[in-house]
Amino acid sequence: MFLASCAAKLHAPTVSHDPAMHDEPWLVRCETARMHEDDPGDVAGAGNLDWVFAEDQRGQRIEIHGRLVDGFFEVAAMPATSGRPMEPSRTSIREACLDTISRIEGREQLMLGWVMAARAGEEVNVPPVYPEETASGDKVTRIVIFGDSLTDTGRLKERLKIFPLKPYWIGRFSNGPVWPEYLFMVTGLGVQNHAYGGASAADPEALPGENLYGRARHVGQFFVSGTIGLQISDYLERTLKDGKIERADTTAFLIWAGANDYISKEPIRGTITTFLNSPEGEAGYKAVVERAVTQLGQHVRSLYAAGARRLVMMNLPDLGRTPIVLQNTTYVPEHLESNDTARRLELARRLSELTRYHNQRLATAVEQLRVELPGSEIILVDVYEYFERLYGIGGNPLLQPEDFGYDLAALAVTLSFAEQQLTLQRRCYDGSYDQGTPDPDIVCPNPDQALFWDSVHPTALTHCWNAYKVGNDLAEAGWIRPLPDQRTYRGWCQTIVKRVTLGSAEDTVSAP
Repeated sequence: MFLASCAAKLHAPTVSHDPAMHDEPWLVRCETARMHEDDPGDVAGAGNLDWVFAEDQRGQRIEIHGRLVDGFFEVAAMPATSGRPMEPSRTSIREACLDTISRIEGREQLMLGWVMAARAGEEVNVPPVYPEETASGDKVTRIVIFGDSLTDTGRLKERLKIFPLKPYWIGRFSNGPVWPEYLFMVTGLGVQNHAYGGASAADPEALPGENLYGRARHVGQFFVSGTIGLQISDYLERTLKDGKIERADTTAFLIWAGANDYISKEPIRGTITTFLNSPEGEAGYKAVVERAVTQLGQHVRSLYAAGARRLVMMNLPDLGRTPIVLQNTTYVPEHLESNDTARRLELARRLSELTRYHNQRLATAVEQLRVELPGSEIILVDVYEYFERLYGIGGNPLLQPEDFGYDLAALAVTLSFAEQQLTLQRRCYDGSYDQGTPDPDIVCPNPDQALFWDSVHPTALTHCWNAYKVGNDLAEAGWIRPLPDQRTYRGWCQTIVKRVTLGSAEDTVSAP
């Protein structure tokens, strides 16, 4: 009963976004990275996720005029500031945020995350959409995203006020902006992000073969982070007008999830061993994959029934090549108990096998959905292939890491046993979500060139390239304008990443 009451509180729909129901004006709210000096052990002071309202030069809050449509605020005009009209554009609003933060916090602490349209007297934050983008002629001018910690832009930390702490960046599970933020910056798309760290594709209560402890752990995670289905149902409940999505023709809907359905078993001693070593059994990974992929298909159908026609699915990068292989202590097949290297190599092989199975089943599901849902356009973004090419495996030509800004040699670890050999990347950050320490010894010397920030989450640089992959796939489908060439984009990524990860104060980088 207690857990159920918590779930209701955490996942209840937000207050109505209908402007006619409120007297407060719409304002500009800026997410900042104010550098708190909190005691890491003081949980009450650990919620260093900060918002300020943008102000003009006279210290007056900037109002924005427009209307709310499907959870986006369509900006129409902005009152005069300092005697001159302010252009209702994302550039002018971003600059107003930066100017406000610099005056309030000091330039040495200037870092900007999301910019939102907000209500002064309520916890209502919605992404703005600007006139220049709605008039661009692109088929898609906004994107709605559902996902887990690979996509979370601080929503879990904003809800719980606990973690992740510094050196994680403003509640992101990375050392800088994550891919939806880069996508917003480089494309101009209005981005509405519903992702929560820890979210699963399927209801954890439905997973087969778990003991009481495992089920209790998953249920606990569910009440904190929920599922993709819950994200979608909350979105539809808050935004539908007459049962339909109002701007469905110019909106793309993206889902990226599945990893938590599999690697969340990792901390449970014994469970992951059975899960991986008996793929065909009821408790094996194939059954769990089938449930997860089936649920992902149902999520697409739910959006389609509400009017969505442009949908994006993303597959998983190779879980067997993440640093979790190096950190794992719970996968112990009996015949490999005495050799840690052999155990890790077998874990990597099994996780890679699971990932390929997930991606194969997802590709099949997408093909079926394309046939089943008339008028739909469904893109499958192949994240797995990009990482394969980066590592130079799978018969694909090697992407030169330095061409993307990586230094993969610095954190490389090669596992060798018998005739087996595998090179993996260590994590850059060697601490935990709640460690909350700025100790430089637990952060690698080149965070702006690393592939993985922690055991499973990419660095800010990798997130930047992930946004490039998604954006290019949208452009190839004819939904948005082409992105810059790779060389130009690399320079843009590196500029942002270095400023964030190496402590520079300025955050004025414009899109390439």
